[in-house]
Amino acid sequence: MPWPKWIVKRFVTIPGGLNNATQESLLYGPYNTVLQHLFPPNEDFMFVPRYLRPAYGQSIDFTTVFIVESTNTQTPIFYLVTQPPDHINAPSKREQADTQMRDRVRELIAKLRIPKLYGVNALGVQLAFYNYDAATQVLDPPAIPATPFA
Repeated sequence: MPWPKWIVKRFVTIPGGLNNATQESLLYGPYNTVLQHLFPPNEDFMFVPRYLRPAYGQSIDFTTVFIVESTNTQTPIFYLVTQPPDHINAPSKREQADTQMRDRVRELIAKLRIPKLYGVNALGVQLAFYNYDAATQVLDPPAIPATPFA
């Protein structure tokens, strides 16, 4: 099923284009629009953006995580992290993005009251899908192996 035209318009008007947006903040508006379409607030979903500081010793970039919570159960049900499109071409950046996703799951599962938590890491418009199974405590897909030094 194709996206509605009004959603597509949000992405094609990103400054620099879909594959050349140099800042992840350029993707916040379009992805917020997608989340509101998929998780309508009038159906008891709430968006909780979190702005997380990097861990000590990491780059100074803050990470924005879009968390969707059920207002009925007060539990996270979905999360989205955005990255600039050029991260897809750099193995070390993909590894960092994967680590960020895993760090967010560790933070979110304390409030988890559902069997599975789903997440998406958006590297521009390329998507990586994650799911955490509460019963087995397994996060799929497996972690990206560390980038070897040349």
